[in-house]
Amino acid sequence: MAVLVCWRGPALAARLPWRRLLVLSYATALAWTLSLALVDGWQRGIAGRLTTRHEYLHEVPGVTDIPVMLGTFTTRILDFQPDSWTTHVSGHPPGALLVFVWLDRVGLGGGGWAGTLCILTAALTAVAVPYTVRLLGTDDAARAVLPFAALFPGAVWSGVVRRRPVRRGDRHRRRCWRTASPGAARSARSAAALLGFGCYLSYGLVLMVPIAVAVVILGHRHRFTAGWAGVRRSWWARSRSPASTG
Repeated sequence: MAVLVCWRGPALAARLPWRRLLVLSYATALAWTLSLALVDGWQRGIAGRLTTRHEYLHEVPGVTDIPVMLGTFTTRILDFQPDSWTTHVSGHPPGALLVFVWLDRVGLGGGGWAGTLCILTAALTAVAVPYTVRLLGTDDAARAVLPFAALFPGAVWSGVVRRRPVRRGDRHRRRCWRTASPGAARSARSAAALLGFGCYLSYGLVLMVPIAVAVVILGHRHRFTAGWAGVRRSWWARSRSPASTG
């Protein structure tokens, strides 16, 4: 997989249509992560990773009431107590455990489904990173980063444990920063909810907040500048009108 991506990846990234390229990037990241995990076979490499006594799935059968679990979660974090959580559950916020509880309740319980979900989610890095680079930078930069994102080295860890791309164009520069479309507002709310829930998956993801803030600032700086320029032009026009001068 690595040799194939290094050999053909840059050329394909330079010429394929953007949507097809993102699909190919996701499929490549998925195949790359699976190939690394399956070195140890299906059971040991994927299905059995989250079922040991130190992992999340060990606690799933004991969660019979989610509100009660959330209300008493912090009381069970301290180790070596009669009812303390397992290592991985106590070392993370309750969101990660909730994901596997929900997965079990919709009939997809067990290590195979849990490991597959982790891999399917982790492979989205190969879409999210180039999408963000294209949104805030240039199309060429996003295409250049795609082969690297598809072979993300973090796949060694992540393998076992979003609307049409928007072009930066004149249409967006002319739009006032205060007049966001309903679709953009929904996307912003969804992104905020996802980031908020992400903080409940891992304490380390809180460190992503400054990066998200930087992305928002860079993404909306030109809109704010355009909006402020419009306000100044409007004020100048009113101040120079005959009614105001009279």
